[in-house]
Amino acid sequence: MYKRSQAALDFLVSYGIAFLVIAIAIYIIFTSGIFSPSITPTSCTPSPGFECLPSLLSTNGTIIMRILQVTGSTIRINGIACTTLLENATNQIPLYGNINITGPAASPQFYPNGYEIPNGGIEYSDNYTTLEAKCYGGKSSLATGKLGNIFKGYVVLNYTMENSDRPYIKQEVAYLTIKYT
Repeated sequence: MYKRSQAALDFLVSYGIAFLVIAIAIYIIFTSGIFSPSITPTSCTPSPGFECLPSLLSTNGTIIMRILQVTGSTIRINGIACTTLLENATNQIPLYGNINITGPAASPQFYPNGYEIPNGGIEYSDNYTTLEAKCYGGKSSLATGKLGNIFKGYVVLNYTMENSDRPYIKQEVAYLTIKYT
């Protein structure tokens, strides 16, 4: 009888300690913030033919990002949109004309550093361009947020390819997950 009760006690104590260690580990993981959404990394997932670097999004909804186009042709950027919805209530891609472009450093003779082209500009293949636009969270509301909040949305370009018979192309060029800074 004594051996059975001793075995039962040993069983309960050893498994009790194991459960206690697991509970403490789970508590430490949750209190350290590992599962906190505030540590979501900034990411930019480009569409084929484009590449993007991490961007900055201010609390007033203004995004500044660098995009590299590798379509093999020179493009003229007519507009840029940043939105949480690819299509608004009227089933149209977001409005354009929301653009500020600073020229690529690789072509200073065409775009002196810091010079802005408010109505669009030329982007050569294999060249980065810095784009600035307002991000929208709905049909017409700016996607403003508090410091550290997360914005998830799309960047859409309206552009014309050199030597193309198409008048313009509207394309989602990136999906962003970014913190307001």
